[in-house]
Amino acid sequence: EAAREREVVEARLEACRRSITELEVKRKVQAGFVEATEARQREWRERVEAAAGAELAHRLPVFPVGDAILEPFWPQGLGSNRGFHSALDAVWAAHVAAEAGLDEALLERHFWYDLMLQGPWNPGTGLLKPAEGWCADPVSRYADGAIVRTKHNYCNPQSKRLFRGEGATPARIRALDLKGAGFL
Repeated sequence: EAAREREVVEARLEACRRSITELEVKRKVQAGFVEATEARQREWRERVEAAAGAELAHRLPVFPVGDAILEPFWPQGLGSNRGFHSALDAVWAAHVAAEAGLDEALLERHFWYDLMLQGPWNPGTGLLKPAEGWCADPVSRYADGAIVRTKHNYCNPQSKRLFRGEGATPARIRALDLKGAGFL
């Protein structure tokens, strides 16, 4: 009986030794992860500090498109439509940035994003012009009435979320003589 009890105690002791060895290995692995993470964080901090002190020759915009700019509501089938138009809007914003500067490009991009949010995207509702004649310029794609509605909402304090003031409308859009009956 004593021999059997001694075997059980020895087996338990051996299991504890193995557990301690395994825990030590896991601790070393975790310590390695922590060290690697700390090294990556140091490297990132060094890069950020170097970039902060550097003079940038050009500011480069990033224009999200498709699902990255607006999560689609799939039952409406808006993903492809919004993805296509947001991509063309981004191309146009890049063109405006090259021609008129980044600030004007950001105004344009924001204006067309707000217009896109207002919808409706259903065929025949007047958000889009007929497809023939479309190009990267959003004025060629979005209906005049939708543009007028967005301009109106930007200047209308009753519009709540879209009220931004007249200065938020891009200058070239303010200068357009558009007629948009039925959208206000």
